[in-house]
Amino acid sequence: VIEAEGAQTRSFEPLVRLTGRSFDEIYPLQQAFPVRSPEPANEEAWVNAAMASNALVLQAKAGVEAAQKQVRINQSRHLPTLDAQVSWSNQKTDNTVFSLPEVESEFYSVNLTIPVFSGGATRSGVKQAQFQLDEAQNNLDLVERQTAENTRALFSAINTDVARVKARLQGIESSRSALAATQTGYEVGTRNIVDVLLAQQRLFLSEFQFASARYQYIKNTLRLKQLVGSLDQQDLVELNRFIDVSKSVTQVKPLEQ
Repeated sequence: VIEAEGAQTRSFEPLVRLTGRSFDEIYPLQQAFPVRSPEPANEEAWVNAAMASNALVLQAKAGVEAAQKQVRINQSRHLPTLDAQVSWSNQKTDNTVFSLPEVESEFYSVNLTIPVFSGGATRSGVKQAQFQLDEAQNNLDLVERQTAENTRALFSAINTDVARVKARLQGIESSRSALAATQTGYEVGTRNIVDVLLAQQRLFLSEFQFASARYQYIKNTLRLKQLVGSLDQQDLVELNRFIDVSKSVTQVKPLEQ
């Protein structure tokens, strides 16, 4: 009992860490909380969504694009540059003795620069930029493979969670029936109190396994949505709709020494 109370007290600590608030009680999920397989039920659809919207994939793609631009910039330093200039002037002399005509002048100049002496440095810069592009592309490939693998794993895990939750619920029903039969046997004298306690223990274990299975289902569902970039506040609002405020789990206070 002491170990169980300690575990229950420690289970409140992550809430404090995440919210910055302390809680004396929390509320469980309603029995009617829906447990469903991912929709759409196509694994590749989820993988494609992750490739399009996953934050790490998008970051890696941006890294590749930046590296490609740097390669083009460095390669352009091999090319000649052509500068053109145009100037215009107007001269008019006002003199009472001589009357000179107004003079307008236009000057055009073209300057062609060929980077002959910077060729070695330019080639080195292009080579370095290409190395960085290769590294960025390799990183993108790795991130995409890991994201696809994690997406498939979570998709499969959620389907397993759905089946497990259903099995745990059936386990509760079986344990309740067994407890009722044991209590009846105890009342008529065919079972003893130890049998009743063991039946109660099995029921409590079944309820714990059911709650754990639903908790794992929720975590995996939220993780999958986060992975594909679709997790938002509405998902938490929807989850909060199924909180059973008629029941509460109160934090066990440690005994004062």
